[in-house]
Amino acid sequence: MVVQAPEHVIENEAALRKAQAKHAGDEAKVSQAMKSKPKKKPPEGFVSWSEKTFEKLTEAQPEPMVSRMQVTYAMVLHLLNRPEDPIVAMRRLITSSDESKARQAQLQRRALEILRELLAAGVLEKFDEPDEDGRTVDLTVELQDNFALNQPLAPFAVAALELLDPESETYALDVVSVIESILDTPYQVTGAQVKKLKGERIAELKAEGWTIRSGCGSSTI
Repeated sequence: MVVQAPEHVIENEAALRKAQAKHAGDEAKVSQAMKSKPKKKPPEGFVSWSEKTFEKLTEAQPEPMVSRMQVTYAMVLHLLNRPEDPIVAMRRLITSSDESKARQAQLQRRALEILRELLAAGVLEKFDEPDEDGRTVDLTVELQDNFALNQPLAPFAVAALELLDPESETYALDVVSVIESILDTPYQVTGAQVKKLKGERIAELKAEGWTIRSGCGSSTI
């Protein structure tokens, strides 16, 4: 492991050595020279560390690694790209993990839930006989490489899209609305929208002569 000192520490050390070289053997003058020149400070938000920090990183006992495996729609879809039965591949992936037996059983149940949801949504189809690669299920549609049903309600969105009319003038907006309905709320976007609408409404009220009260006082137009 190689660790380099922070920039401000390097500059301060260089200044100290320069003062020591200029006033060789006179510690009083070295100290005075260092006091006359302010030390370089760390940048705002800098997390300091020292030789003790380095020793702790290199000598302390490492923290135990704990498995945090999760079974997702995206994982199931990625396994479908393998030339083997994805059900067998998923079972092998789970049982070879460092999860406890109870947790492995829970993950296998979750994998089966996802499989059933994808079958019900029509994303997957089940074969009566395994194909040449041993697959017992496969996709019913062609998907782009980065496609991922990584939201809990994704199968419902897939099913809902089939109910839309592609000939409708609002089809594109309807598709966007369906997808947005299963995603987490983008608070940065919605917050900005609310702030804009609030500002517009306050401006309208002031134009009508209303008194706007707040914690800092009030104003009347």
